[in-house]
Amino acid sequence: MNLIEYIEEHGSVSFRDEGLNEVDNLVFSELSYVAMDEIVGPDTGRAMTVAQMGEEYIKKTAGEERPVFNDPLPVLEKAMEAPRFKNVMCCFYRSVIDEEQHMQFAAVTFLYRSDEAYVAFRGTDDTIVGWREDFNLSFMDETPGQRLAVEYLENVARQTNGRLIVGGHSKGGNFAVYASAFCDSEIRDTRIDRIYSNDGPGFRKEITKREGYIAVRDRIVKFIPDQSIVGVLLADSEERRYIKSSAKGFSQHDPMTWCIAGTRFEEADARSPLSSFVEDTLSKWLGNQEDDKRRTLVDTFFDSTMASGAQTAGELNKKKLESYKSFTKAMSEVDDESKSSIQQMLKDLVATGLDVIWGKKDDQSDKDDEKNDKK
Repeated sequence: MNLIEYIEEHGSVSFRDEGLNEVDNLVFSELSYVAMDEIVGPDTGRAMTVAQMGEEYIKKTAGEERPVFNDPLPVLEKAMEAPRFKNVMCCFYRSVIDEEQHMQFAAVTFLYRSDEAYVAFRGTDDTIVGWREDFNLSFMDETPGQRLAVEYLENVARQTNGRLIVGGHSKGGNFAVYASAFCDSEIRDTRIDRIYSNDGPGFRKEITKREGYIAVRDRIVKFIPDQSIVGVLLADSEERRYIKSSAKGFSQHDPMTWCIAGTRFEEADARSPLSSFVEDTLSKWLGNQEDDKRRTLVDTFFDSTMASGAQTAGELNKKKLESYKSFTKAMSEVDDESKSSIQQMLKDLVATGLDVIWGKKDDQSDKDDEKNDKK
């Protein structure tokens, strides 16, 4: 079954009778994509139930175009009706979009029991600046969004009691891990019970070696579809759980495709060769690229994309021709040094991919030779 069917089947069981499970984690991660601006406030004074919040959101967005990525409405509508979720309190909502800092941040806390709360960080939304921030993770020690995630988690911890479950989908999973690892050590060591990263990208290797990350590593639960492309980006050192999806390739990043059995995700029999290839290629390629070169590639691409005037993926999609013309014009005006650097990086990427392919073939040949020698 999928996430909608899970809510229909399990939504009558209260959190008093059965505690939060791994699939509930995904429900709350998806609900964090609801734009609660002017609905739920940054403090408990403007808290409301999931059902109340949903009514306000549906009323506010009636007739509006739905988000291209991660439209939360299907999950929200089911959660509003389910006894398990409809009376959960939503509070401490915060959303920030800052184009100058290349930051797209949103988080909300769900109080599902008097002594427990789920702190949900939103993943990449429909905004171009949000996608740009994802790529910034490859060359920045700390993005503005990660820094704000730490501040947010510490603020929630000061205003609540009991244990905290922290999580998110996609970039939200990255923020959840980062905030938990690098928040105040007393909060980290005494309040945070579990950390969920739902197909979230990892970190630069330097970050995974820091004390804070090592301190929370055993509490991180990372779910990755068997053909994942996003969740295998950058480094991590926690245990991964590969799960089944009804989709293929990049479409597996959509949580609505994840397969569920009871209150758990269905384990995948094996990880796909595609996912392994992507991880091996990008890890090796990024390891050979200096931070300045990574920054040049990201800045050039997104500066050119934003030259079209579009701010969201939906706007880009609606004005394909205009966006393409603006993009190509902006790219043509890039200085020669940057062009040369980008071209070399792309050549290196292709060469790295071929190295990975041939390396795997050589490894397989060696294994075959060993088998023949034993016969």
